[in-house]
Amino acid sequence: MAKEIVGVALCVRCTPNGTILFIKELKAKLDLSKKAGSLSVPMETVENYETVPDAVLRLIKEEVGPDFLATLAGFQLYEDPVRATYESGVLFTLHVAWVDVEHEFCARPTDCDIEHHGWYNDMQIEQLQVGGKLRVEVPLVLALCHDRMQTTT
Repeated sequence: MAKEIVGVALCVRCTPNGTILFIKELKAKLDLSKKAGSLSVPMETVENYETVPDAVLRLIKEEVGPDFLATLAGFQLYEDPVRATYESGVLFTLHVAWVDVEHEFCARPTDCDIEHHGWYNDMQIEQLQVGGKLRVEVPLVLALCHDRMQTTT
């Protein structure tokens, strides 16, 4: 039986600028196609004891920083998760959440395997993708969030 990972991703958009928050991966996990130095929206694996909303709250605390829990607590979960397979054969199911904020900020992760990287607009994100700088899940997450955000603005 193939290994399966269940995770959550959070797309944080600054509405006045149309920019998305990105973090930088500091450690590789090759079975998950995660390379050190790649850029991503905040993502975390769902633990067995957690509900998906609880995992998103933990993601905010660990990947964005506990100071932003109140700011990002209004996140919305997309109803249907993204499902795909990494090159290693590991299956993944990714539950996607999104939230709009009024101001860009510097994430202060408590996880030691990531760091704040910056805020990027659509054109910059496309350049990052063409340059191979994004984690493989990111285009799927952003496409889903972009479609959903367009219907809620």
